[in-house]
Amino acid sequence: METIYDTTLGILATSLLFVGLFMFEPYNKLTAKYLDFKPFNCLFCFSFWGSILVLMYLGISPLYAIICAFIAELTFRKII
Repeated sequence: METIYDTTLGILATSLLFVGLFMFEPYNKLTAKYLDFKPFNCLFCFSFWGSILVLMYLGISPLYAIICAFIAELTFRKII
């Protein structure tokens, strides 16, 4: 049961990490000036590839990256 909570918390935290990054104004200026291509200017793409790295570091299966990307995209649309 503890593993389920750890996995769920890891997925939600990773998703919100990328949403916060996309709302961070210096990141938007940086991507507009230097990194104006996928996956850096697309939240779904960036959160998918970035969450693969973060979840592997946390010891969670990287197959949950698609869930992270989906949650991040929906949260970002709800905030904005």
